[in-house]
Amino acid sequence: MGKVIERRTTSAVVADLLRDEIRRGELAPGARLRQEEVAGRLGVSTTPVREAFQALQAQGLLTLDPHRGVVVFQPTVQDVRESYEIREALETLVISQAVPLLTTDDLRELQAIVDEMKVADNDERWIDLNTRFHSRLNAASGRKRLCEMIEGIRNATSAYMNMVVPNARASGRGDSGHEEILRACRKGDVEAAVGAMRSHLNHTVQQTLRIIGNEQETAGS
Repeated sequence: MGKVIERRTTSAVVADLLRDEIRRGELAPGARLRQEEVAGRLGVSTTPVREAFQALQAQGLLTLDPHRGVVVFQPTVQDVRESYEIREALETLVISQAVPLLTTDDLRELQAIVDEMKVADNDERWIDLNTRFHSRLNAASGRKRLCEMIEGIRNATSAYMNMVVPNARASGRGDSGHEEILRACRKGDVEAAVGAMRSHLNHTVQQTLRIIGNEQETAGS
């Protein structure tokens, strides 16, 4: 991938780079990571890589396989279902807190993100904008700890977004879901915003579960 970082950088930078690669699907679920290879690719010693691995394990993005070593977390159907159940509880809570606090500038920025998503020319850009939309909306609640919890759960299943997004973009469902959420926010309708968020997440989890189910069928055939 050609990334090289200077040796003075910290394990946090390495963790950020690896987290982004997992989120973009460049490091796929189940991929094995070796300290020496990552260190060589990023131009650092193995010490910050080891520390980055530990940090990402604590966040649930990496796991320690007794036979293969450190691997990218590969969620099961149950893992994904549970993650989205937790996300639904937390994200409907955070949007209920955010809606009454949204300013004109907040709404203008959220609309700009949605408009850009509609014309995004590749999946990676759409995913980045999707993350910005949800993060910006959540941040308006002022609930920092709640936002951090949501981000951690989103990161753990983020690699599957790269599989879900092509279908979402093709159908337009991803964009319409965000429009529905934003429309309720603009009206200041907390109940409608919560319902729109719940519908949006339910649609995404169903797509994700279909993908994982197809993968398991292929692996077993």
